[in-house]
Amino acid sequence: MSRSLQPRDSGAVFDSGAIFSLVDQLEALLRQELDALRAGEVEAVLALTERKHSLIQEIQSLQDRISQRLQKRQARELQERLQALYAQLEENQQALERMITAVRAIATQFRQIQEQQQGHGLYGRRGRTMATLTMEKSEIDGAI
Repeated sequence: MSRSLQPRDSGAVFDSGAIFSLVDQLEALLRQELDALRAGEVEAVLALTERKHSLIQEIQSLQDRISQRLQKRQARELQERLQALYAQLEENQQALERMITAVRAIATQFRQIQEQQQGHGLYGRRGRTMATLTMEKSEIDGAI
């Protein structure tokens, strides 16, 4: 069955297959994105972002123009696929949020380690600063 329909308001041929092709592309891209997220490949996720946003915008603009021109079966199929895409976008968003949370936790730990390793003065055998040790020695010396 052909996906081309003749719109009532113009003489141009309307290709309903265009939106289905875009949906196919977005589905594949979202699978790639989720795989990259699960693998922790931030660069790959970032590389897909621009194309993902572009496909979403194209689908939205076509969806508005063709929703009334599709046959009922095609409209139902499109609605089901778009709902599946929405669910996939939600899953990817949750994975991104988990990744962001993990990166923040790692960054916090890294900063804490850095602060601990910077050292502020000289330290004795028990990890106390030399100023503390010097003060204790002078207290001990005064007591003797």
